Amino acid sequence: MVVLGALGLTILAAGCNDENGADTVAAAASTAAQLDAGASSALVAAPVSQFSILVQDLGIQNFLTDINRTWDLTRENYSKTRAFESESAGREHLASWGYVEGFETALVPEGGVQALLNGGYIVHQEIHLFDSARGAAAAFEYFQAKVRGNGVSEPLNVPVVGDESFVSRTLGQVLGGGGSQVRQELHQVIFRRANVVAVILTIGAEPIIDVDTVLELSAMVDEKIRGDRPHPSPTPIPGRTDAK
Repeated sequence: MVVLGALGLTILAAGCNDENGADTVAAAASTAAQLDAGASSALVAAPVSQFSILVQDLGIQNFLTDINRTWDLTRENYSKTRAFESESAGREHLASWGYVEGFETALVPEGGVQALLNGGYIVHQEIHLFDSARGAAAAFEYFQAKVRGNGVSEPLNVPVVGDESFVSRTLGQVLGGGGSQVRQELHQVIFRRANVVAVILTIGAEPIIDVDTVLELSAMVDEKIRGDRPHPSPTPIPGRTDAK
C-alpha cells in the first residue's frame, strides 16, 4: 500500500506524543526572536497556492492531482491535524505565528505501486503563509524540531533551500504488489523563504529515488516564491499532465 499524506510518518509522527513539546516551542520562540526580518527575503502575499508545484511543472511524466488530498488550509482546520499535540495548542501556535493560510495537495504517478517500482514517485506538498518572516521562522523551527525528534527520520547534509531549510530521509512501508519486498523511501524538505514555509515530500522506491528529486521540486517552489518562475493566480489545479 502506498501511503499518501505521509507527513504523518515524518513531521507528525511525534505529534501524538511529543515529550519534547516544551523544548520545541522554546526553540521556535528563540529562533523568531533572533530573526532580523529586515534582512530576510521580500514578503509575499496570498494566495499561497500560487507557489505550489503543478502537474505541468513535472515535464513528460504522467501525474495526477490527488483531488481528495487537496485542501485550502485555515487556522481552524489546520489546528486539528496531528502537527500539534491538541487542537487548542494548534490554535495557539498558529495565532502566535500569524498564520494567514495554507495549501496542501498531492501529485501521484499513473500506474500506482508499479509506477514507483519503475522509478516514479509521489509528491506531497504543504505551503503555509504567515504575516511576517518572524512568524514563519518560528513555524519552521517548530516543524523541523518535530522531525528531528520523531525517532524515524535521518537528517541529511545538503545545500540550503530558501532562507533556511531542513532535509531528511525516512524508510517507510514495504511497497505491495507482485510480492515486492521493496520499501518506500521518503525524502522531505522543510524550508522557509521570507514569510512562507513549504514542506515538500517525495515517496519512491528504495533505492531508486534519491534526495535530488525533492531538492529539485523544492527549488521550483522557491523560484515561484522569489518570482523567478511563473506562478499564476488564481492557480489552476489541473487533474493530470497533458499526454506527450
